[in-house]
Amino acid sequence: MAQTATFRTTAGTKTWEISPNKVVDIDGLNTGFELEAEDNSAVEGSPLLNNRGLKKKQLTFSSNLHAALGFDVRAEFESWKVFVGLAGILRFGNERFGSNSWLLTGAKATNIQLDPSGRWRSLKLAFTFEESSDTTVDDIEEAEAAIEAARSATGIGATASFVTAKKAPNSFLAALFKKTTGSELIIALGDIVRFTGGPQYTASTSQNVIKTSAGGLAKVTKFAKTAAHPYFLVSVDDATDVAGWVDAAQVTV
Repeated sequence: MAQTATFRTTAGTKTWEISPNKVVDIDGLNTGFELEAEDNSAVEGSPLLNNRGLKKKQLTFSSNLHAALGFDVRAEFESWKVFVGLAGILRFGNERFGSNSWLLTGAKATNIQLDPSGRWRSLKLAFTFEESSDTTVDDIEEAEAAIEAARSATGIGATASFVTAKKAPNSFLAALFKKTTGSELIIALGDIVRFTGGPQYTASTSQNVIKTSAGGLAKVTKFAKTAAHPYFLVSVDDATDVAGWVDAAQVTV
């Protein structure tokens, strides 16, 4: 698999890739720097002041999706809904892009082609990003490293960097740090998580399987910390139809 780019957010990670199972390319990449000037009236008798700076960078590109290449293009489009309005780390290849996080401001489908049955066969998906000044990529990566340390160190207190990052007022970091220390998962009621697939149960302590579903994005609507199946998930995309209690091992952030 050749992974062209990734966008990592609190709702999960989206990828642009060329693989046997999925082809999502990047076309027409555009970005740049633009001067922003603010004129200020000067004190009488003094010259007019002109404060200059750079506007937030914009980034746009599109992807061409085709059902003939092996996946559901409408489901791929719908899966982007929960990511619009979120800031995250944008990488091209293995290199992060920019020193700040990026806010996804739009994911618009155009040139939609239908087959005779009304199914979506192809489309162009246009993405628009804006540089976010709320937090830097270094802040996010430090926070993520602290999270991984906290999740893998049962009974060990949070690191200094973890505590520092947890105090940050940024909403991106705040979402990352719900239920954090020790061996607990970083998941809280209302969070959007990634369901990895598998069976769902009628109750958190039951062994009665409702059904088995494919993986996808889902919302945590109930939580039973010490139960065998601690999370009740409800699907928020078309990739999965999960609606039941699941194991902790089936849930990632």
